[in-house]
Amino acid sequence: MNRIETMSKHLHPSIESLLKNSFGFPEKILIGQLATVDPQGPWQRSLRVYGIEEGLGMIFLTHIGSRKWEELRIDKTLSLCLLNANWTVQISTRCRAQLLIREGREDLFQKYWNLVREDVRKTYLDKQEDLREPGSFFGMIAAEPNYWESLVLENDYAHSQRFKYEKTDKGIWKENKIPLYS
Repeated sequence: MNRIETMSKHLHPSIESLLKNSFGFPEKILIGQLATVDPQGPWQRSLRVYGIEEGLGMIFLTHIGSRKWEELRIDKTLSLCLLNANWTVQISTRCRAQLLIREGREDLFQKYWNLVREDVRKTYLDKQEDLREPGSFFGMIAAEPNYWESLVLENDYAHSQRFKYEKTDKGIWKENKIPLYS
């Protein structure tokens, strides 16, 4: 199953095009800088976008004892910044996170568990658990974007283009060109 097949609800078509053409997603691994907020301020780390799911958004995997899980339990806001390998395209998004647990979503958890390397799986297991089943400490974050920005750099910076994409209350994406300096 194609991990990008349901993106139209979660992405503006321009963002979908950039992810495919500038990042090679979903065929290539997509890693970005994900930021959360705690009482001391923002905290960021590199995290892989594993897929995009209908009704959920972007999927991230994490340990349910991690700092990001705890921060998102308190404040559901996260942001993600992606920069392509040539440093010519930057995509940023602001999302509302949902912490997913396995109960009632066993098939979804198994699907993403199967994408995790065996050595990494061990970090999600309790002592007596089997590597074939999602571990007790395996959590998933679903991030529903409500705002995107793209910056496509040209050799002549003045010809670069920057856009914002905002989701309306009716769930429709609205595109606006914005100044490079904003």
